[in-house]
Amino acid sequence: NVDYAQKMFEKENLIEIEQAINPSQAIELEKNFFLKNNENSVALRNIGNEMSPYYEPDEWIGGIKIDQNKIELRTGLDCIVQIFGMKNPIFKRIISTENNEINLHILNPFSDIKPPVIFNVKLIWAAPVIWRRKIDRFNI
Repeated sequence: NVDYAQKMFEKENLIEIEQAINPSQAIELEKNFFLKNNENSVALRNIGNEMSPYYEPDEWIGGIKIDQNKIELRTGLDCIVQIFGMKNPIFKRIISTENNEINLHILNPFSDIKPPVIFNVKLIWAAPVIWRRKIDRFNI
């Protein structure tokens, strides 16, 4: 029962949540809790394998958005980013250059994603990953 689990989650009764709902529903509740309790937060489901092996496909990630004036301070961090001119946010590692250019990198050199590096992008915001949740594939 999802309503019951939501009430238990708000009371931080995690044992009862596990007994009440399936893992996918528990992740959805946890994601909603993260978004509700963190201003300017964003969550995204990692679809591909370009950030493997550190992040798995179908893993949920979340972060708190920072504005474009502070993005260069996040170099080397894995972030959900919104690029000017793109409709949907994407998940990449931010690398800033000496010329204050921002490049976005994938982590998996064996991924089919092309190009593996997006050079000199203009970002609206970036949200460094501070929350992760994945489904236990062996327990479903």
